[in-house]
Amino acid sequence: MSSPKVPSRSPRKRQHSSLPISLKEKDIESTEMLLRPSLRKKQRSSLPISPKEKYIEEEPLWQKKFHALCAFKAQKRHCHVSQSDAGNKSLGHWVSQQRVSYTRNTLNSDRIQRLNSIGFAWDPREVSWNGSFYQLCAFKTQHGHCNASQHGPRYKSLSRWVSRQRMLYKRNALNSNYIQK
Repeated sequence: MSSPKVPSRSPRKRQHSSLPISLKEKDIESTEMLLRPSLRKKQRSSLPISPKEKYIEEEPLWQKKFHALCAFKAQKRHCHVSQSDAGNKSLGHWVSQQRVSYTRNTLNSDRIQRLNSIGFAWDPREVSWNGSFYQLCAFKTQHGHCNASQHGPRYKSLSRWVSRQRMLYKRNALNSNYIQK
């Protein structure tokens, strides 16, 4: 299922939205018009947009992408959308942007909460590491050791992962949180 193509918007062009404008925003707009009576709608589009205006302008697009992510999760049972997946390239890019915004502390707390509510992974590398670690734990429970390489091609991927962790540990490059596990 591919997501519909969303037309790109110019970040400076003001879009009308079905969202209600709060009284404070109306006051800001009318004050701005009073202070600069020469402003007309044509001229307003060349003015910088405040963060609040940008948030309101981007909200419908964000909602659309969020719902596409929810549909993706319902189908695949995870939120790890690859940017290289031709059918979900746009959604994968959006997911990546959310992670970058979160890391830079520029993502709105409401959006963080909504993404958390669907099990969004902020650090996909850690999710991947934990998945491999849990596979190793299951292997150890079943076989009594962590030497996955002794058990043939069935555990080839796990064996590579274990070898890489050992190499990183020897080089003193393994994350201390991982060592504690």
